[in-house]
Amino acid sequence: MPKLDEPEKIERNPIPPGEYAVTLTAIKPQESPNIFETVVNEETGATEHPIRREWIWQFESATNDPKTGRPYEYAVWTPRYFNPNSDRNKLTLLVRLLAPDATAEELKGMIETDWFIGKKWKVRIVEKTSKNGKTFPGHLYFLPIVEKEAIPT
Repeated sequence: MPKLDEPEKIERNPIPPGEYAVTLTAIKPQESPNIFETVVNEETGATEHPIRREWIWQFESATNDPKTGRPYEYAVWTPRYFNPNSDRNKLTLLVRLLAPDATAEELKGMIETDWFIGKKWKVRIVEKTSKNGKTFPGHLYFLPIVEKEAIPT
């Protein structure tokens, strides 16, 4: 008789404070109810949460977690809209850190073509505290790591 496999249990620890070399491995779309906002459904009169559309920027460190032997992971959640004139838009702030010398038009093109995937940065991770007192990892800066290209022989 066949037996079903148990799902793999992955123990993930938040990346601890410190400086790391990280690589952007994925930018994943995320859609979930926006618990911070409510709207009234005109048809039913019920209060609902609108859908929040975000991206999760997933970074993987070059340093392994000693408990799991796997690389540390760090994620940044941003909206999916880019506003080059904003000093508060999380997507705009993140891509300005990731490509500090790029113009607004270049940044937009980099986002739309997944240019950032596979690139490396040095990041300073610090511990931040939310309004409800929970701590979570946050970044102070991203510095691009320019890899030397191999000399053709």
